[in-house]
Order: sequence, then structure tokens, then C-alpha cells
Amino acid sequence: MARVLAALASKRRKGWTSQLMAAAREGIESVPGVEVETLNLHDYNFKVCNACFNCIRSDAHLCTKKDDMGGSGELFAKLLSTNGLLIADPVFLWGSSALVHTFIERMYPFIWSGVGNGMPFASISCASNSGFQHQASKEIAKQVFNFGFSYIGCVPAHVSYLEAAVERARALGAVLGAAAKADMERGRTKLADRDKFAMYAEPWDAASDYFANLTNGDGDYASSMTHTALAQGAFKKERALVALTKADELLESSFENMQRGDRDTAIDLLSDGSALWTEATWREFLEEEVIGVEKPKAYRPVEDLL
Repeated sequence: MARVLAALASKRRKGWTSQLMAAAREGIESVPGVEVETLNLHDYNFKVCNACFNCIRSDAHLCTKKDDMGGSGELFAKLLSTNGLLIADPVFLWGSSALVHTFIERMYPFIWSGVGNGMPFASISCASNSGFQHQASKEIAKQVFNFGFSYIGCVPAHVSYLEAAVERARALGAVLGAAAKADMERGRTKLADRDKFAMYAEPWDAASDYFANLTNGDGDYASSMTHTALAQGAFKKERALVALTKADELLESSFENMQRGDRDTAIDLLSDGSALWTEATWREFLEEEVIGVEKPKAYRPVEDLL
């Protein structure tokens, strides 16, 4: 049997968010050969990441904290053995809840091990009052992008149209269930960087936000971090400079293609250029001074780009 882990982040076990998750569970279970394990994140003990970097340094890439999201923790073990993940979250303060943010944050070891790369993922964000369920869905998508989860979709829901949202949650569950079954039967399909940038377009546009990030929000290549770093001589180490120079070339070309409206080519160039930017910053600032080890092989490999 394929397994889907359905994690509820609401303390209200019979509330609106739990109703939506129940509908999604029905959809998942409608797929033959798929079972669902439902849990409430409030029942587990885990706190924020300490940024100790032990999960990067160790060969096993596991967290050393002694809680349920540590390397030997019950909740972390469930994530390692599942074929799909569903998160159902109430909207707090016009965004995703602190509990869900912490839960996702503690999956940090997945970045370095690559274990979660390609795992089917979906989310539900349920709001009342002022709403902002779409913003919450965007935040969750952005947070899980780093792990390379295979993004199935989301249901941004408001209680004013709960009945319609229930049907959408049920349909989303069926799609997630089918993806989890494929993950079990055919094996996990790893996503390359360019696959992730192409996949994460809705509700959160990874490419547009990454462009904005690189240009400090103004969208102008001339003010991009790569271009500015080269112009100001901010990088000194030879291997870092090689990666930075190549990154700048690719990102300039990516900007040009985006301006011409060739988004597909721009995303391909962006994925390669941003991976090299990551390589450069790792070599210059992190490898010796902070982390003390080479960048793990699963994290944005660039051997074919240099």
C-alpha cells in the first residue's frame, strides 16, 4: 500500500480546517492501494531549528535534536516513510500558522539528504473573517520548494464557501493519492532545479520571486546581486569567483529572455544561474567559516555547469 501522511495544524479537531482535511482524506482513499495516516501536529513535541548545521555536516544528514522532528523522532520517521504529504492549516495573521512554518522548517535535513525530492505534496489553507487564504497557500508553497517536493496543488478556502471548498479538497486528495501511488509503484522521480522552477508557478511564482530577490526588488539586472558582487570585488576565493562569473553570465541572459517574453528559456537559465550563485556564496562565505564541510551532493549540484 502507498502511504499518505495527512497533518492537521489546527487545535480545533472538529473545526473547518479539519472538515476540509477529512474531505481530502476521502479523496485520497478513493484511490485503490492508498492508505492515509492522519495526525494532529499539536500532539507532537518539536521546536524551531537551532541552525546548528549538524544535519549538513553528518553523512546521514539527520537532526540531532531530541524531539519528534529530530533524526530519531517519531514524526520525522513518518515523513521518511511516506509516499505523499498533505498539510491542512488554519490561517493566522493573514498567513500560514507558526506551527506549520516550524514543522516545515524542521524538514531542513531534507535539503541536504535529498530524501524528499520528488515527494508528492499538497496543502489546504482555511481562513475565516478577513481571509488571506491565498497568501497562506503561497507561503506554504514557497517553504516546501526548497525540498523539491512534487507540488500537486492547494485549496485556499474561506468558510463563506466551505461547501465548495470541501469538494475541491476531495478532488485534490484524489490527485494526491494517485501521485502517492505512482511514487510507491514506480519509485520517486527526482526533480532537477529547472523542474522545480517550472512546477512552482501557482499559487507562488518561484521564478518571478527569485528574480525580485536577485535584484533587491527592482527587477533590473544592473542592480542584481551577482553583477554588483563582481563589480565591487566582494568575492575573493578562486572557486567562488569562477562560479560567480558563470552565474552572472547565465542570469544576465535569463533576464534578457524574460524581458523578451521567453519564460521557458529564462527559467532554464535562471535555474542554472541561481544554482551557481548558491555555489559561489557557499564557497565564499559558508564552507570554511561557518559549516566546515563541502556542500552536500544533493544540494543544487553544479558539476555540469562549470
